[in-house]
Amino acid sequence: MPGWSVEGATELASNNERQLATNNVEDDKLITDAKQANRMTAFQRALAILAAIVVVCGLGISLGVRSVRCHMFGAHCSSSPQFASGRYDWSGYGVSSGDCARGDVNFEIEARIATYELPGSGAAHTQFGAPWAASETASMYTRTWVGKSGPFCHGGLTDLRHPTPYDGTAGPLGPCLNVNPGQVITIHVANKMDGGMTTFGQRPVSNEDYYSAAANISGLDDIRVPSTASPDTPLSSGWFGTLPASPSDLTVTNVQDIPGRDVSFDDVNLHFHGLQVVPHLFYPQGTSDPDAPWITIKPAAEDASASTFCYVLTVPDDHPKGTFFYHIHRHGSAAMQGWQGMLGMLIVGDNATAGSPQMDLAAHGIFLELPFLIWEWTTDSAGGLRTNSGAYFEDQFANGGGDLQLFPVNNEFQPTYALPLNATVHVRLVCAQTTTGSALWIQSEATGQLVPFYAFASDGISYDRAYPKSMVVIGPGQREGLLLQFTTPGTYRVMQGILNDFQGYGYTGIGPDVPNRTDQLLASFTVAATGASPAVPVDLSTLTFTPGMGTGVAAEISPDEITTQWGVRFEVQSDVTKMPSPQFVINDQEFDVKRIVREVPARGSAQWTLTSNMNYFHPFHIHVNPFVVKQQVSGFLPGGATFRHAVFNTNLEPTNMWRDTIFIPPLGSVTIWQHFGNNRNNSWIGKTVFHCHFLDHEDQGMIAAFMITGGDQAHSDGG
Repeated sequence: MPGWSVEGATELASNNERQLATNNVEDDKLITDAKQANRMTAFQRALAILAAIVVVCGLGISLGVRSVRCHMFGAHCSSSPQFASGRYDWSGYGVSSGDCARGDVNFEIEARIATYELPGSGAAHTQFGAPWAASETASMYTRTWVGKSGPFCHGGLTDLRHPTPYDGTAGPLGPCLNVNPGQVITIHVANKMDGGMTTFGQRPVSNEDYYSAAANISGLDDIRVPSTASPDTPLSSGWFGTLPASPSDLTVTNVQDIPGRDVSFDDVNLHFHGLQVVPHLFYPQGTSDPDAPWITIKPAAEDASASTFCYVLTVPDDHPKGTFFYHIHRHGSAAMQGWQGMLGMLIVGDNATAGSPQMDLAAHGIFLELPFLIWEWTTDSAGGLRTNSGAYFEDQFANGGGDLQLFPVNNEFQPTYALPLNATVHVRLVCAQTTTGSALWIQSEATGQLVPFYAFASDGISYDRAYPKSMVVIGPGQREGLLLQFTTPGTYRVMQGILNDFQGYGYTGIGPDVPNRTDQLLASFTVAATGASPAVPVDLSTLTFTPGMGTGVAAEISPDEITTQWGVRFEVQSDVTKMPSPQFVINDQEFDVKRIVREVPARGSAQWTLTSNMNYFHPFHIHVNPFVVKQQVSGFLPGGATFRHAVFNTNLEPTNMWRDTIFIPPLGSVTIWQHFGNNRNNSWIGKTVFHCHFLDHEDQGMIAAFMITGGDQAHSDGG
């Protein structure tokens, strides 16, 4: 295995209007039908045309029957490779749950305000100074998702032969949604969070908030930029400007990038992270209108006409089977809702789906599965003294959501899972953190030694085999398919190094080989011989998997296909005269919902060069289509050798890894290749986004809208 250095880690990793392409047989039939129609009466011609549409487009008479080729109410129906906006006539605001439920699979979920206990949270008293007693279980008062109906998947350590569905009522995380390739899915969302802003005492970020922060630069991010002054001081302070006389003198370039200014923290929408489906953030779904607004589902007291929304999505037949998730994505409120756990697991494929990890593993007698979703519960440590029977709740955005930050796994704090000796468990790892990433490794409690594990998938896309790992470094939005196996009885600790966005000069970093490190316990496995223990452990190094993006030419992007060069700079500007402070921009521009920064042709391919020219990590995520990781470099990466190696190994082994989210290292860059379509004949079109998945960065401007168009013209931009 090659090694990667900090200075030069350059390992090359060398629904109605979708699926409009038809095969040659259907082309021939359409032509034949057309010739016959020329010899018919006008009435007969009309009947023949209607019959041809039904045959070619796969339409049903009822509107509730899905179309796999085109839609009578859509833009067009074609027999050649084409593009789709994915609009359905019943998608939108004000649709009842009954009228929404016309898909193959139908979900109904509600946004609510509820109180939950956080099992295991007593440990936070001793470890983090939490205000509740070590003998107590903290209660959280929070915004949350609850499932009302749907085929929900399991929410904890489970034998897949006997799963227990999780609907989101037992804890703050939303229900687990299960879908399959080829299905039309509907998600009816109702916002029941009337009065949340008042209940939590929350408000938009004010000029005074930013002014107060800028007046005390030492309390802000330790922003650094490259310095040529001396080789011994490679980074210099990046803050500049003179603070104005009063808060009202601060420059506001766009109120959209001031959290809470143009949206309430009670307003929601949904993003189905990693799914290769129609763009669904702007109204209507699949729109190609540059001025299209955010889908914004409001509490009924705020706007009854916008209190429900029906999402309708077609999952492509060839969609990868694996681990995905859903979360809030309304710009300006995403971080506040992310800190409260408004997200949930989404699994594509099930025990009966050919090519799914479940089936691949079942062939080897592996049925244990554990969703392992890490998120941030950020709360006001004094909140439990104010209201709601001692439950703790979130503070203002300007205060980072609160002074106490814990990292639950699923619905528990530092959970313990019991495993049979020699058993293998498939861990569906999701980093759903809001403002931090994680370095994760496993240590034996008895010996302190690292315990290796295997990875066979990244971002829901399986490799052809499993690869040994000693640590993974993941940012918000990233997922890993892991295999854990313990052949010696005992307790094994999953350790977490918290990865902040900025890396301060002189910071020693994280990792098991760093002195005085600050890592913490995330979860534990207790292992003992039981009646369920296999006599002989499965040899994980020999397992094979169904590649998520297929095999051969269809699963690759060749250099000849690259027609677009795109340079994207993620920058944290530090002008104390402006707000937000600091300014989170992409290519020197803050976000504007009506600004389209680029148009890309559907079915085209592009090379992206993603850079962070400061001492910041930025998790880059792009919607609709995944990409291939080709290169990752960094010039400033504090931490131990294990950590530095894992930053690159997580994304570069195996080579040409498919992902939809990746960490851009500080003073570093990432090169990716992307195809705008799930295959060479089909592509979604419409207005969509890419952004930094640190949600506080995104909420304050580090996001950009772009358009996937139906044309074939390439556009190049090296900057």
